[in-house]
Amino acid sequence: MPEVLDTNRNTFGHYDTLKAAGVKTVIRYIARGLEGEEKVIKVGEAHAIADAGLRLGLVYETDGRPSGHDNGLMAGQYALDKAKSVGAPPGAIIWGTVDWDAGVGALPGIRAWFQGFQEGLNAIYRVGAYASGMVCDDLYAKSLCVARWLTDSGGFQGTKASRAAGRYELDQALPTQIAGLDTDPDARHRAADGTEADIGDFVPFGGGVALPADPVYPQPTPVPAPTPSLPQRMIGITATEFGGAGDPQRSAYDNSPINPAEPCAALPARLPSNQRSVRIFRGDKSIVCRVADVGPHNTHDDYWNRPGARPLAESQHGNRAGIDLTKAAHDALGVPGPDGTRTAVIDWEFA
Repeated sequence: MPEVLDTNRNTFGHYDTLKAAGVKTVIRYIARGLEGEEKVIKVGEAHAIADAGLRLGLVYETDGRPSGHDNGLMAGQYALDKAKSVGAPPGAIIWGTVDWDAGVGALPGIRAWFQGFQEGLNAIYRVGAYASGMVCDDLYAKSLCVARWLTDSGGFQGTKASRAAGRYELDQALPTQIAGLDTDPDARHRAADGTEADIGDFVPFGGGVALPADPVYPQPTPVPAPTPSLPQRMIGITATEFGGAGDPQRSAYDNSPINPAEPCAALPARLPSNQRSVRIFRGDKSIVCRVADVGPHNTHDDYWNRPGARPLAESQHGNRAGIDLTKAAHDALGVPGPDGTRTAVIDWEFA
């Protein structure tokens, strides 16, 4: 069984069987305009992959026929934001796809797309190429990708020669079902000395990524949590709304349904049982909320335990949310707007 596979299916509920099959890395898709499809990974799935102890790889694909610098630039800028949202650390590889038997005449447009894609990723992430052997060789030689992933279509130009010569980091096999999922097994290249190729996979949300020695991306040093006698008020935190009719949720603590009629909060790290109550301040109003869930966006970001720190979501996500509040909490604080869409800037402290 393979240690690496790619799939266009949601992996929820399959982690035990995937691990039993020997899988260590799951490669999933991001794609501009296809966010609602099962093919595209969601934030919750990335958290579940991390919680299961598996690694994640990311491939960007819309139609598999990339061409033109501007199209590549837009794709790279989109991929940069989406990769951050699913917990990809700096240095991860985002694979661009050329999923057809491109000829020599198509190479200028493909090169232009990968150059734009590289620029859009802004040196935060590295570029991989999923393509035929001929296209992978061309892009690799021109430093438009750092890793090559050979398509399972062995008849594509140059693929058999590249596979035979070991000019690849990943080699895709024919589709098969693994752990109840439609998958493509992938073989990581292994050198004669046993060294495995760098494929830029990672454990989402702080698990790290296997990188060359230079550059090194240091992780923040953990800081002990403040003692209960010295509460720290968090100032100017963006709060979003969760748990309503259009967003049914269950508590990460006891799996009970989140009740939108109860003032509840979610913070992006797991809390001890004696610390699951917070006071929320907005203007001249304040309420006490039970902390009923873990989120939004992250599950290991205890920013309140790091003096002077801000929520990681402020640099990772468009809505910058560092706390979630139920409908009842937003109502009590007088936050305007339609239910389920409200956002407010609040202060909070442990109650």
